[in-house]
Amino acid sequence: MMPIELDLSKDKKNLTVRWPDGKATAISASCLRQHCNSASAKRARLDEIDTPLMPELTINDIRAIGRYAVNLVFSDGHDRGIYPWAYLRDLGEKTAIGN
Repeated sequence: MMPIELDLSKDKKNLTVRWPDGKATAISASCLRQHCNSASAKRARLDEIDTPLMPELTINDIRAIGRYAVNLVFSDGHDRGIYPWAYLRDLGEKTAIGN
């Protein structure tokens, strides 16, 4: 399911995703960065290497990847993560701000 809206907070620290079924989830930039699906991020998790996060991590850009995903660019320079809609929905339901 493709979201109907992606809303980046003014401080760029939270991404709110609104879905056609009326649900909306807010996910922090830190959470999105920690759960990045890039090959290097997955490898680091498998090797149990902590990714140090900047205290003021923000999302600097949001890029559509066709109709199936979004690429997020973070203030720490990381820009390799692709977040398919299904993954973003699942992540949002599991880790949404306020849960």
